[in-house]
Amino acid sequence: MDNKNTSSQVVFLLGAGASVKAGVPDTFRFVKEFQQSMVNREDRKTVDKIIEILREWQNSDIDVELLLDTLTKLDAKEQEPILKFFEGGRFILSEYSEKRPIIEDLKDFIKRKAIIESQERIRYIEPLLGFVEQYKPLDIFSVNYDTCIEQFCNVYKLNYQDGFDVNWNPRVFEQENVDIRLYKLHGSIIWYRSDRSGYIKLPVMTEEAGIKLITG
Repeated sequence: MDNKNTSSQVVFLLGAGASVKAGVPDTFRFVKEFQQSMVNREDRKTVDKIIEILREWQNSDIDVELLLDTLTKLDAKEQEPILKFFEGGRFILSEYSEKRPIIEDLKDFIKRKAIIESQERIRYIEPLLGFVEQYKPLDIFSVNYDTCIEQFCNVYKLNYQDGFDVNWNPRVFEQENVDIRLYKLHGSIIWYRSDRSGYIKLPVMTEEAGIKLITG
């Protein structure tokens, strides 16, 4: 079958619930499970307060991306230009714990939950094999950080490209003999930002929280 004529006919978009059956929490459950996992009472108090404020502002449950983004901005609040437009305002969280350790704990929690190691956990997406056979290279867009599709490709011996060789290089999407082109719109738990060489992909999970996880 001619790949040029078929590769654009079928595109998959994987949302937050696509990896739940593999044991990865959805973006809202991530927040609840992170709260439950926290052992430092002061940090838990801080996170609970932040979530309470965000819920009042948004009038809905909070997902992990909003929580991480808020923590990051609070940690570097002096660099936020919007604060220059306020005078005499009291910072509500001034008496709560530092945000940087919580940020690193949350990133590590995301890493632990999003690494898919068990082959059995990805069997439910086996029907993708038929689409790969008929439409390869099959384009899959995902908003998830996890390694569900990567593990699927490893188990079934499929060649995938996600824009990296080791460093970010979008030209790899143009390579021949590719089964799946994987576009991870919100980043990945195996992509990192290096101060020396830009964006890189690591083949294994790192335990070092200081490495800058790409989450968007």
